[in-house]
Amino acid sequence: IRPLKFVIPTFGHATRGPEAFFVALKLYDLLTVAETKSAIPQQAIPSGQVISKRECLDLIPGLELRGITGGAVWYDGQMLDSDRVLLECV
Repeated sequence: IRPLKFVIPTFGHATRGPEAFFVALKLYDLLTVAETKSAIPQQAIPSGQVISKRECLDLIPGLELRGITGGAVWYDGQMLDSDRVLLECV
């Protein structure tokens, strides 16, 4: 397993704004606390964060500027060998 980065732009300041994503990212961190603590540093899942408009545009070139107030970055685990995990479960 390795961390896989996701980025989503935020718009305005309501449910699609950076404040809502900040709360969602903190809840996600609480729910995935077991996965974020790994004995192998390369497999540890970093915490998510809210980023500025400029950082979001740097990460997503060509994004339309209208209405963007920033962005949210979070990580999930990418399984590299799902067949082995399936066999382990069986």
